[in-house]
This record gives sequence, C-alpha cells and structure tokens, in this order.
Amino acid sequence: SWNLLRQLTRSMDLVLLNDDCAVASDTFERMLTDTAPVVLAWGFSCFRMRAEVWESVGEFDEAFYPAYYEDTDYRRRLKLAGVEVSEWPKDPQVEVALGRNRGPSGITHGKHDPDGYQGWRGEKLAWFERTLEANKQRYVRKWGGMPDEERFTVPFNG
Repeated sequence: SWNLLRQLTRSMDLVLLNDDCAVASDTFERMLTDTAPVVLAWGFSCFRMRAEVWESVGEFDEAFYPAYYEDTDYRRRLKLAGVEVSEWPKDPQVEVALGRNRGPSGITHGKHDPDGYQGWRGEKLAWFERTLEANKQRYVRKWGGMPDEERFTVPFNG
C-alpha cells in the first residue's frame, strides 16, 4: 500500500506509480521538476508528493479496502488542507495505444476493454462493481456527498 511505502521512506518525497501503468521516458523527471507540493498525473495513477504533505495531510484512508475512492478521499483532504496540486490534464480524446489508455501526461493506464474493467469478466467484474459501489457509499457517508458535492468539511467517520 502507499501508506506502507510512506512509512518506509518517512522523510523522502515519493513518486508512486500504479502497477497497471507505464510512463513516458521523461515523466519522472518532469514530476520531480514541477514545483507544486503534489503532482498528479492521470489522477492518482502516478503521483509525486513531498514529504511535508504526507506529514500535514496524513496517510490514505485504508477503510476504502482494497482500493477505489481512497484517492478521491485524499484529493478532498488535500483541498481542505489548502495544498497546491499540479494536475496534469487528461486527454479528452483518449488515445488507445497497445490496448491501453494514454493521456497527454505520458501515462498509460489500464487495459482498454469496452466490455469490462481491466478485461475482467464474470465474478471478478462483479466483485469489482460491488467493491466500487461500497467504497462510493463510504465516501458519500464520510463527506456528505459525491465528489464536488460534499457538504462536510470534517469527515464523518461513524
């Protein structure tokens, strides 16, 4: 998990990349030279955070298990903390390259499959849909609404 990596590298800035992504040859160099405390490329698929951000905002909420919406939750917390975020834009016309989605940030993410997420089918796809919905509902309870419609500035963790 990202939190475990953070614990192992307490005072270091980190660049993290999801395991289903590939990056252009200059992506990490560009991320490291960006002056913002947080750089998001293709959302939280690839990101760089300075050590002081981890200290002030805290760890990712692992109650969003095993994944999905933990990044949305963290983005909300960054916003409430007033942390500057450099977000590299997503390409509105997603280019499909080698069966994967590629944005202008140089990030290639996930397996492109019009019939299911990551090429998953059957029970695996059903599990994904259940998990995604459960974590979406957790986010709504925690923040009082969907992203950009939240009513709470302090999370409800009940």
